[in-house]
Formats: sequence, C-alpha cells, structure tokens
Amino acid sequence: MAASGLNPSSMVKEDDPVKVRWAHLGLLVDFAFELVRALQSINEQSFNHFVLRMGINHGPITAGVIGARKPHYDIWGNTVNVASRMESTGKAGCIQVTEETTKILQHFGYVFEQRGLIAVKGKGELMTYYLVGKPPNPQQVNGESLDYSRADDETKT
Repeated sequence: MAASGLNPSSMVKEDDPVKVRWAHLGLLVDFAFELVRALQSINEQSFNHFVLRMGINHGPITAGVIGARKPHYDIWGNTVNVASRMESTGKAGCIQVTEETTKILQHFGYVFEQRGLIAVKGKGELMTYYLVGKPPNPQQVNGESLDYSRADDETKT
C-alpha cells in the first residue's frame, strides 16, 4: 500500500486541483476498501477470520529492479518507511494514515477517526488517523460506483 501513481488525467474529470493531482491516492484507498470487502467474502465462504491491517502514506519514492541472479522490483524511501510504520503500529482491521494524507483524502469525501499521536522510529511522534469510510455520495470511476462503508458496520447489520 506504499506506492501508486498512474496518470490521473484520463480518470478524473474534476475542477478541484487536489482531486486531479491526487486521484491515484483516492484510487489506492478505494482498492484498500475492496481488499477489505474481498477478505470479508473469503471469511464468509471459508469460515475463517482473517483480518487485514493497512497503512497508507504518500510522497516521493525510489523504485527499481535489483539483483542480477534473482531480480525483483522494490521501493525505498522515507515515504515507504512511514507507510510501513502506519501498518505496523495500526490496529487489526483498520487502515491507518498520516495526517498529511488525511488532509488530501478529505477532498475525496473520506471519513476519518483521529487515533492520536504515535511514536514513529526516526520521525518522532506523528498524528495519525483511521480511515473509516466514505459518505453515501460515491465517487464514480469508469462508470462504477465506489461507495464504501466501514467494515465493522457491515458485519453488525
């Protein structure tokens, strides 16, 4: 969940420059919610109780293929490290994001719950939030509605 970056110009027809610039971040969050839904379906069909814990951050990264004998693609940088810390310090079943990422995603209508300050190795204390859903006015991507609600709420109904 640390990286995404497709050119949003063909996917978003918006007047809001924040939505245009960060459309890939909104799509990444939509993907995260789809992962939660897919895992819920797997759990229902297999009588398991698998739970995801996700962390999201945004910013510049370095990416590339390393290794001569067994090449593999990897990403590095502060952005990746902070996203990893969002995941590792988060709560099972939740998507934890940084305050800066929250400010951007609010333009897309996502709803957050403030978690508070957490200690992040090499960064000090960071204000973090849990991404809990999106209001009933869904985003449209490729003609499909992307309306998501908090996973906990769906299991209670």
